[in-house]
Amino acid sequence: FGAGAGSYGVRLQTGAASGAYVFFDADFDRRYDREEQIARLSQLYTGQITLSELAPRESLVGGAVLDILFLSPRGDVMLNGSQSFENEVVIVLSHSGIEKTEKVILNPISGNIFLQKP
Repeated sequence: FGAGAGSYGVRLQTGAASGAYVFFDADFDRRYDREEQIARLSQLYTGQITLSELAPRESLVGGAVLDILFLSPRGDVMLNGSQSFENEVVIVLSHSGIEKTEKVILNPISGNIFLQKP
């Protein structure tokens, strides 16, 4: 099935272009396109907070990417354009100023989000 009207997502990217972008899936391809970008989450661009790990992910030159799309009105979640995923989503954020690392885990079956110290 395709994304319905009102589907928004977040693109997380590691590497030289590390950061997070909020987007609206205007063309219903279930993926981030540069022209669909609504906002860049500036906290990741201060040079102190970085994305150091993404799983599952797709490789890019110099990094990796994870697109998380929230489908309206059902509340389904898609990862990198696919709704068929069984493993947990793992996002590791590091803050260089205080040398702190946090792991965010999304359970695709329950929809629960957990914080874990690696």
